[in-house]
Amino acid sequence: MNHFLAANGVASFVYDKRGTGRSDGDYTQDFEQLAHDAVAATTEARRLLASRTGSVGLIGYSQGGWVAPLAATQTDVDFLIVAYGLVVSPAVEERTQIAEMIRLAGHREETVALAGRLADAATLLADTDFAEGEEDFSALKQQAADNGWLSDLSGDGVTVSFSRYPLPALRLLWPFFDVNTPWYHDAQAVLQTLDIPQLWLLGAQDQEAPSAETIEILRALTTDRETLETHVFAHADHGMIERSDTDNEVWARFVPGYIESVIGFTQQQ
Repeated sequence: MNHFLAANGVASFVYDKRGTGRSDGDYTQDFEQLAHDAVAATTEARRLLASRTGSVGLIGYSQGGWVAPLAATQTDVDFLIVAYGLVVSPAVEERTQIAEMIRLAGHREETVALAGRLADAATLLADTDFAEGEEDFSALKQQAADNGWLSDLSGDGVTVSFSRYPLPALRLLWPFFDVNTPWYHDAQAVLQTLDIPQLWLLGAQDQEAPSAETIEILRALTTDRETLETHVFAHADHGMIERSDTDNEVWARFVPGYIESVIGFTQQQ
């Protein structure tokens, strides 16, 4: 994306999150800390651009959908773009992802609801450092195993990870893997404090960060805010990627219109 922006006269300041790539520090999913980092990056970008600075905005991808709006409340920016991010909390994302996984595996809605409850118990365990939720999680995990759908869970989220190992072992190991995720972050409350132009770009086929509830929330907010735009791409998965996997062709690409939307919105600010 940054190459496309540069080709259209838009400068980007890109950095590795702390604890990744070439950035030092410890990896974290603490949105407040990551927002402070984004504010520092914005300050440095302004310093480098000096008098050449025009409008300055923040672009958040995926997890950045929680971080960039928070950073926008802490520094003076002219606009905000979020691509394949969410307005719902990480706990709701986990529940929706797990429930959809079980639904796509062909199970009945009663089982889908149980999978959502299992995810809720898992995130409560994670949020409270195993002080709450253990009894519910253990009972639901056993029910899932007895009814044959526990094996349909895949991935590396907390629900799946916690389902693979005995809870006593997890309780001991959790301090080494806890990355301070704010499971109940109120992203909608953050958005309601912002009065700058916003563009949200979402994929209707996003399996990693299911977008249906976020789309509903944003459309409701749009009725009161002329400065908030939401573009939903019917065939886009996470990363705004459209794929084809048939006998005749296999390919993946940015969904048509995604790049043009980002460039067009940025140039208007």
